[in-house]
Amino acid sequence: MDEKDEQVYTTKVHLVVLGIIDHDHVGAEEVRAVLESAHYPNWCISPDVKFVKTVDIGTWEDGNPLNDGRTEKAEWEKLFPLLKELE
Repeated sequence: MDEKDEQVYTTKVHLVVLGIIDHDHVGAEEVRAVLESAHYPNWCISPDVKFVKTVDIGTWEDGNPLNDGRTEKAEWEKLFPLLKELE
């Protein structure tokens, strides 16, 4: 195989924004630890949580806007205005 036939693979860096509803009071630091420990075989990914922000939304009810696919996006943006800037 000559040089022009060699395929070059580059490493990508992804910014992934997750929203996690914590019904069981696991806590932000435990969620961070779980995510950062997910390395997969051969450490092919290496997650590093860069930022965590917590908002208390009170007592959960099934009618919560986060529990409705039609209203959840707007509610996430209301709770975390930074999300609008990331679109």
